[in-house]
This record gives sequence, C-alpha cells and structure tokens, in this order.
Amino acid sequence: MDDEITAIERNNTWELVDLPSGQQIIRVKWIYKTKLKENGEIDKYKARLVAKGHKQKKAGFKKCPHEHTLYVKAEDGKIIIEFDMSDLGLMHYFLGIEVKQVAAGTFISQKKYAQEILDIFGMKNCNGSNTPSEVGMKLEKDPRGKKIDSTYYKQIVGSLMDLTATRPDIMYAVSLISRYMEQPKEVHLLAAKRILRYLQGTIDFNVLCKQ
Repeated sequence: MDDEITAIERNNTWELVDLPSGQQIIRVKWIYKTKLKENGEIDKYKARLVAKGHKQKKAGFKKCPHEHTLYVKAEDGKIIIEFDMSDLGLMHYFLGIEVKQVAAGTFISQKKYAQEILDIFGMKNCNGSNTPSEVGMKLEKDPRGKKIDSTYYKQIVGSLMDLTATRPDIMYAVSLISRYMEQPKEVHLLAAKRILRYLQGTIDFNVLCKQ
C-alpha cells in the first residue's frame, strides 16, 4: 500500500483542492490481489487504490488507435501527461499460459492447468499413458451402452478443449469425444479418461515457438 501511495504522489495522479459547490466527492477504495508465479506459488501481494468509476465523468483522455489498452491526454498533438513505468522483465505467465523465453525461441505450456484438471476429475494419481487414444479406436453412439452423467462428461470435454491451446497433440482425440456430449455412454467416458491419463504421462510437454 505504501508503494502504491508513493507511485500516485510521484506521478501527480491527483491534486488536492476544495470541493466545488454543488459537486459530489468521487470516493476511492483499495483493491487487493495475490499475484502467482507460473507454478502456482505466491509471487507478491498487490494493492491498488482506485476511484469508483461509475461516478466519474468523461475527461480528455483518448484511446490510442494502435494500442487499445492505452489512453493518453494530449494537446495540439503532444502528450502532456507522462507516467513512470515499471520494467517487469521477461513475461512468465499470461492468461493461464506459462511462458519461458530462451535463445531458441519461446516455450508455452499449461502445466498448472493440466494438473488442476487431473485433480478435479480424480485422476491426479492415475497411471500415465503414452498415447491420447487407443490405436485404431472407433467411437460410436453406442445406444445400448451404459449411460453416464452428461454434465460430468461435458465438464471433462470442456476442460480438455481449453487445454488444446498449448496441447495440439490431444486435439484429434478431444474432437472425437466431443461428438457425444448429448448422450455420453461409459465407452465415451473411458476414452475421455484415456486422454487424462495421457496428460498425466506427458505433463511436462511444451510448445516451442521458434524465433
């Protein structure tokens, strides 16, 4: 909190004035967040002092046409407000994707998310598999097969779909089991669990994006 106040004062974020007649005070509040490392461990505790924006009025800041998350205040084409920026170093974690930058390129993975999936669906201590599906496997609707909880099955499929962003090796197997979400049978669940066991055996797999 002290660091946040210091940064606000250094950047001249506000100016203390008397409240104009007939105007209301825009109140502020503290927002607290725990920043995690890519392995899930606590990195730091962050605090931000923010204004309750729903009571603010439109000011002279304009959205940058090249970077839509950047707003600037300018007069005659010149930026009149500058802020100090912190160098956070190389990116390690972004939107749930773990990032590791090396000379050969950039490795991306979702190891932490894969571990969470295995834990959620009770496969944390399962035996690993070398392939995401059995060789020559052909899934069908299996109308006479044993019915299973479709909600549970959909949760597994959805979680695996989210993981395909960095695990293209499971894309085909996941697309197969996703065809039977309406009326899944036991054989479909076994196929889904085979993918989970494959994740267990390949938990450290990454995707390398070459320079």
